[in-house]
Amino acid sequence: MKTNNLVKVLLLLMSLVAISVAIVGCGDDDDKPDTPEMKADIVGKWKWEKTIDNEGVKPHNSERCKNKIDYTEFAKNGTYTECNYNEECEILYKATGKWKISDKMLTLTGTTIVAYDKEDIGVDFKGIFKVLEANNNSLVIKAEQAFRNGREIQHDSSVTYFSRMKK
Repeated sequence: MKTNNLVKVLLLLMSLVAISVAIVGCGDDDDKPDTPEMKADIVGKWKWEKTIDNEGVKPHNSERCKNKIDYTEFAKNGTYTECNYNEECEILYKATGKWKISDKMLTLTGTTIVAYDKEDIGVDFKGIFKVLEANNNSLVIKAEQAFRNGREIQHDSSVTYFSRMKK
């Protein structure tokens, strides 16, 4: 009889532990960073404003082309285009590829398709960025890792600021 009661008590305790684990494990996912809302906030055309790295603040386009704007555009279908211009308003480089976001990490994988320095054409790259801010007006990302042709390259954990371009 005592053994039967002990088994019942142990089963009850194990059930309580299982229920407790299930309750604690099921947190609120409303603020999950890779929600459709965050993805929707990133979709669009973004003007590069500035980058802050170990050397200080680097404004984009301030000393270069006055007629064209450096931009990155994220499409709904998961593709992106990035374009930068030189002082003569020629494309310094242009890259296309795919983007995805998960757990506030933005991953870009692509290929340079146009480059002022011709040896950079066809270079495959991958960049992993932490999204610090994403809303209707601004996007702020911090470089975490960078790869060029499959090899990790040195990066300086720069933070880049974008503003949404008008349609």
